[in-house]
Amino acid sequence: MRLIPNSEVKRIKGETVTVMNVYTQEEEDIKGVDMVVMSVGNKSERGIYDELKGKIEKEIYFVGDAVAPRLIEQVVLEAEELARRI
Repeated sequence: MRLIPNSEVKRIKGETVTVMNVYTQEEEDIKGVDMVVMSVGNKSERGIYDELKGKIEKEIYFVGDAVAPRLIEQVVLEAEELARRI
């Protein structure tokens, strides 16, 4: 996993993600990407969870900053604990 702080995703095309540093405006193409997880803002958001809960056959979990904005260490710990339970 690679964290890219202070950046904006400009485009995603296939397995290439172009990010721009918000301070320098320099763009970088990152190749071979198979997943993008974006952290935006500092407000919990449970809309998608509430919309999907009980409407799909798979189990879904409410974790991370969706529950409440926290430090990355706290969110990673919560995700690891959930992963071990399931």
